[in-house]
Amino acid sequence: MIRAGIKAREIRLKTDPRKLATLISSFLEGGIMVYRLERDDQAMRAVRAHLENYLESEMRTLSNS
Repeated sequence: MIRAGIKAREIRLKTDPRKLATLISSFLEGGIMVYRLERDDQAMRAVRAHLENYLESEMRTLSNS
């Protein structure tokens, strides 16, 4: 999906697809782990908000903003 986004110029051309995929999965796995420990979805909401902000501000191409 990341490669398709780069090809469609929705994601910055210099983005490393593997690194971005690792970052996304690490955020989500960390949020899930904290949720399971605390039984509170606040961590997942924070992860989601931060990840959305990061993807919109750092990964999205200027032409698609």
